[in-house]
Amino acid sequence: MTTKQRMSPLTALFIGLALTASTGIIATMGVVLFGMGVIDSRADDIIDFAGDTIDKLPDIIESLPPAVQELLDLHRAPAYASNLAIEAGLVRDPYDADRIIPALSITNQGDKAVSLLSLHVSAVGSNKLPVAEWTEVAATPLGIDCQWRGPIMPGGKRDIVVSHWRRGLPASLQGEVSLGVEVSDIRVWEEKME
Repeated sequence: MTTKQRMSPLTALFIGLALTASTGIIATMGVVLFGMGVIDSRADDIIDFAGDTIDKLPDIIESLPPAVQELLDLHRAPAYASNLAIEAGLVRDPYDADRIIPALSITNQGDKAVSLLSLHVSAVGSNKLPVAEWTEVAATPLGIDCQWRGPIMPGGKRDIVVSHWRRGLPASLQGEVSLGVEVSDIRVWEEKME
């Protein structure tokens, strides 16, 4: 006569977990395959919609109010960067006295409004290698908040400090690093002649 051995509670737990995990994997696969089928059946519609939107974009822009049209009338102008005087230095972070962060002063010496200005700032050590880098947007089409600073008008000067929440440098490096500033993107507003 054979006696039947009972399953231990630990074995039952592992079998239950394995079955639950298997069910979850199968259900997830079903949802993913269903989603892929929906996307596949609608791919042509999505491509047609994107193409129509691009074709109608000039009409859409023309239908916007004049103030919004002016904001969108930006032109990339790398040569205009020569009209910008940019000075850079390191200052103590007002939120952490043990750290230093870049401060920038930008003067627009040209005759156009700079509507978008993106700067790449690098801290270079005495060995001529970078020790830190930041990207800062110094001008935007609209002035709303400290991150949306607005355009820099002709003859205007903009003083900014790289956002304090980004990584700074230890204050002990003051005087041991130099800053390099590169204009990574610049767009100017061009007045339409009518």
